[in-house]
Parts: sequence; structure tokens; C-alpha cells
Amino acid sequence: MKNKLILLIIACLLMTCMTACKGENSSEELIDGNNKISNKKNVKTKGVACGEEFEYGDLNYNVIGVKTNEYSDGVKYLILKIEVYNNGSSDIKFHTIDRFELYGESGKEYTMDLFADIEVSLEGQITPDNKIMGEVAFEITDSKDESFTLHIGENYENYKPAITVLQSDINKTFNELFKSSGVTSKYGIGTTIKSDQFDITLISANVEPCDKDGKELLVCEFTIKNNKSDLQNFMMGFSLLGAYNSNGLKLDPRHVDVTLPVEINGNSSVTGKVPYYIETGTRDFYISVKPDLNEFDKIVNIVFSVQ
Repeated sequence: MKNKLILLIIACLLMTCMTACKGENSSEELIDGNNKISNKKNVKTKGVACGEEFEYGDLNYNVIGVKTNEYSDGVKYLILKIEVYNNGSSDIKFHTIDRFELYGESGKEYTMDLFADIEVSLEGQITPDNKIMGEVAFEITDSKDESFTLHIGENYENYKPAITVLQSDINKTFNELFKSSGVTSKYGIGTTIKSDQFDITLISANVEPCDKDGKELLVCEFTIKNNKSDLQNFMMGFSLLGAYNSNGLKLDPRHVDVTLPVEINGNSSVTGKVPYYIETGTRDFYISVKPDLNEFDKIVNIVFSVQ
């Protein structure tokens, strides 16, 4: 009888230990009222402050602006303006989708929205000793969190808590930390980029007035030659990746005035214009193009200045 009692006590102690261990390692979500609170131990919510540098591999990050945007249907976004600087010796193709995650202080993850209303996207090719700037939007509708932490990784892996955003940071701007050394290229106005699929030439670039306060239009005229015998598509975002000012801020095209044809017949050329909004007085730019869609990693910069 005494031995059975001892065995029963040992069994109870083992069950208690197993329950405690399970509680420490649980990745399930706890329910607090109507809010789900993540109990994942691998979710960390501390990083450097906005306006401070966070280094990850060859890239340095800095949040230089925080704001929210709420629509009439109640959908709300936290929008972060970020600069990303390339410390490495090679070009880096940068996409937001595989670099960022956002968590609240509760551990809840918030979804990035690539189609949210932002001023300029944070996308592009970063050459060594240069940077890009742009915005990233996360939906925070019905959020009860008072602070958020931007996690940074690469290729959907190895995310680390990087930059913490407080309620007091919203509607603030912070100093830029990184200065571009100046993008260089052997391609400029009038120089043809040749490939098996397309030959691309920026034949002219001019600045014109526009109807937006503090803005002008950079009007770029291109000639595109289709080197294939069949019809080919030349599309902005695929072949013409984007235009940037010398500080790496991506320019927003004025789509209604784009005259560059999308389809090009075999062994023929087309000419058309693409206007971009620029800050008044900006005069140094570069445009990233992919001359052959079959050569996915080949991206060429056209660097130029206008009077």
C-alpha cells in the first residue's frame, strides 16, 4: 500500500512537470476577451528606436517617418517610411515582401498590404554605397497594441526584431542617416542598352511644370527595339523597373500621360514618353531597366541629369 502511494505521488509530480513544460513551450494563442494574444516564445518585440540605424547583413535600415491612414470603411494602416543603405560591394535587388514582418506588443502579427495607398513604394536595385527610400504599409485595423516592432529578414527567413514604433512616433519624421555616394553607369541619355530581346535607349529627358504643389514632371522619352521576330510585351514594372532621384527615392509615374506602347511587333521599334512626378528642383536621376526578361538577374541603370 505504501509503495502504491509513493508511485501515485511520483506520477502526479511527472504530470505537473509535463504540464508546466508544455505551457512554457506552447505556440498556441491565448484568448483575452475578443483579442487573440500570441503566446509564441520566438516572437520578440524589441528593437532600436525610430531614427536609429539597424544593420542586417550588407544592408542598413532606418525608419524616417511614421503615420497612419484610416479609410471610411474603418480599415486602418500603419505606414513606415524607410531608407535602406547598401554597405556591400554588389548590387542588391530589394523587395519589401520578403524583408519585413510587423508584430504588436501583444505578439500579434500584422499583414503587409502591397496595394495600400502610399506615396512611393520601397522597391528597387541598390548599388553599393547608395540607398533607396520608400514606404511600407501594414493593416492594423482594430489593433489594441500601443507599440509595434518591425522585424527584418531576407528571403522570408531569419527575421530579427529590428525597429520599435511607439504611439508617440506616429506623425513624426526623423533624420535621414544615410547619404548616397552617387549611382554611376556607362549608360546615359542617348546610349543604347542592347540585349537579345530588347534594345533600350533613353533619347531625351526634360523637366516640365505640373499641377501638384511642390512637384514637377520629369518627362523621359524612350525608343525600344524588339529584336525578336514575334510580338513582344514591354511593360513598366517588368522591363522598365522604375525611376529614382539621386537619393534613391522612387518616382511615381503619371500613368495617364504614358505614351510608350506595351506591345511591339517583331523586328520593329517604338518611341514613347513616360512622365514622373519629382520634387521641385530635383535634377539628378537614374532609371533601372531589365532589357531581356529571360535574363532575370540582369538589371541595368541609366544615369542622367537634366537642366
